[in-house]
Amino acid sequence: MSGELVLATKHFPDLVVEIDGGYWLGDIELDGEQVPVSIFVDSCLQDKIVLERAAHQLNSLEAMTQTAVSAIRNAATASGSVVSDFLVFHRDEVPEAIPTNLSAEPLPKLVGALALVGVAVHPVEPNSHQIVLDFSFGRDLSDAVLAATFTAKGQLDDICHES
Repeated sequence: MSGELVLATKHFPDLVVEIDGGYWLGDIELDGEQVPVSIFVDSCLQDKIVLERAAHQLNSLEAMTQTAVSAIRNAATASGSVVSDFLVFHRDEVPEAIPTNLSAEPLPKLVGALALVGVAVHPVEPNSHQIVLDFSFGRDLSDAVLAATFTAKGQLDDICHES
C-alpha cells in the first residue's frame, strides 16, 4: 500500500505503523541467540524520514544492547542509584527472579541475568526520535524493567526504572 508507514529493520519483521502505532511480539536473533522481544512504535511517529532513521539505528541493536548493559553494570555499583535500587529490590523482594547461582553475588554480576524484553520508538521534538530498550529479569516474574533511552544520534541518554 503506498503511503504506508513501515519500520523495516534487519532484526524485526516489517512493522506497519498505523494511526494507533505499531506492535510486534516474537523471537528475534540477537548475538546468535533467539530472544523473545517486543517492539512498539508510538502512534505519534508518523514521519517517514524519522521512521527510516530509527530503523537504521535499530540495525545496530546488538551494539545498543551492549552499550546499555555496560552502563547498567557500571551504575550497579553506585549505592542508591536507580540501577542498584532495581537490583536490590529484585534480589530481596522478588528472589525468584534472580538465578540461584547469582543470588549471593555482588550487584554488577546480577546484570548478567537481565534480558532485553522490549524495544520502543518514540517521537521527540518535531523531527526526531528516541529508542528505548527494556531489560528485565523475566516479565513473567516482575513487570519492572530498566529502560535505557538512546537519542536519535545513538547516544545513551538515560537509564530509568519503569513498570
